[in-house]
Amino acid sequence: MKAIRFLLMLFVYTASLFSCKKEVDSKDKIGSISTLKCDEATNEGSITAGVTVSQASSSIPYIGGNGGAYEAQAVSSSGVTGLTASLSAGAFKSGSGSLTYIITGTPSESGAAKFAFSIGGQSCEFSRLVAALPGNISTLNCGSSSDVGVLISGTTATNVSSNISYLGGNGGAHDGQIVNSTGVTGLTATLSAGSFTVGSGTLTYTISGTPTISGTANFALNIGGQSCTLRRTVSAISGMLHTCGSDSVHNAALNYGTMSDQDGNSYKTIQIGTQRWMAENLKTTKYRNGDLIPNVESNDVWSTLTSGAYSIFNNNLSFDCPYGKLYNWYAVADNRELCPTGWHVPTKTEWEALMDYLGGEGIAGGKMASTGTLYWRSPNQAATNESGFSCLPGGLRFDASGAFNNSTRIGYWWSSTESTSDNAFGRGVTEGDAYFVTHNRPKRQGFSVRCLKD
Repeated sequence: MKAIRFLLMLFVYTASLFSCKKEVDSKDKIGSISTLKCDEATNEGSITAGVTVSQASSSIPYIGGNGGAYEAQAVSSSGVTGLTASLSAGAFKSGSGSLTYIITGTPSESGAAKFAFSIGGQSCEFSRLVAALPGNISTLNCGSSSDVGVLISGTTATNVSSNISYLGGNGGAHDGQIVNSTGVTGLTATLSAGSFTVGSGTLTYTISGTPTISGTANFALNIGGQSCTLRRTVSAISGMLHTCGSDSVHNAALNYGTMSDQDGNSYKTIQIGTQRWMAENLKTTKYRNGDLIPNVESNDVWSTLTSGAYSIFNNNLSFDCPYGKLYNWYAVADNRELCPTGWHVPTKTEWEALMDYLGGEGIAGGKMASTGTLYWRSPNQAATNESGFSCLPGGLRFDASGAFNNSTRIGYWWSSTESTSDNAFGRGVTEGDAYFVTHNRPKRQGFSVRCLKD
């Protein structure tokens, strides 16, 4: 009996030793696989250029696992750098299984991030697509565009472009855009795809095509979450008696010169006695130094201004050609200068010199007004435009109400001469009347402006 009990105990002890040895052998077994399938990787999470990765991973299938162990590893990306694929230590399954790599880091750019690794006696490479950061900006400044080249009616645009500044760029990508012109048609503004600079930068739009008429070509831009309208002046063909695309304004029997303002708008000029005048109303949106003049549409805001501003009659762009803009006197008096270099807003005395040269107050107005009833209200019988001044009825904007009035009936122009702390002098022509009247009006009123050569 004792012998049987001894043999039984010996059997149990031997079996225990065998089992313990088997467990130790499995734990220390070096893992191996027969095939690693990077081309069948399963990807989770998104990766975007410049953005720290959160919850992204890639699982790589394998077959032929021997159940052995493998060590942890970390693999740096190539192609698009800045990423790391990390695998925790573990053991292969017997047969088939998968390895899950956790992706961390911040990718340097968009494109393909590649991870080449070796494990279990096999090697392969998997890729993760890094998307471009969607581009955004906080401000798009069409009003301060830097324009290159000249646009001429009926002439194909060559080497013409506009540089539009922006603020608040996030460094993300944009697809570019193609924008067709309105107002003056036939032109296209094209921006190539690219990326915004972090902070401030510039977008260059290339202008192509053939403008149908002279005037203002408008391009409605919308990019990076912001919108604005780029405006480019299209000049008439040299020698044509047009003002920004409008016929029946000038005197065809006279010889006109040309000049341009700080916006690039082109104007006819005329010599009258010893003075050379603009033969069109001013349309600039900028002071001489390039600073923007505010365009104030609100009646309430206009009526309280004590600083320079302009408006377009009825806030309707169609009035910009041929009538020009209406400026308050504060814009006239601003030391940044409303007229371009070599020109100035005439004084009260200089207006009087023009009046005297044309025969006095009672008849000068008729000699200055454009003929016909295309722009002036019928019958416009006093107008001869023999001086070539070519005045048009741009109307006015009242100071107290901010309301617009008298388009087709009056043309009023500021002088640079102040009369009181609240008022300033100007001159005007009324439809059907030969008079060239003096007016003394509140500085908040909006009148047309003509520039006189220095």
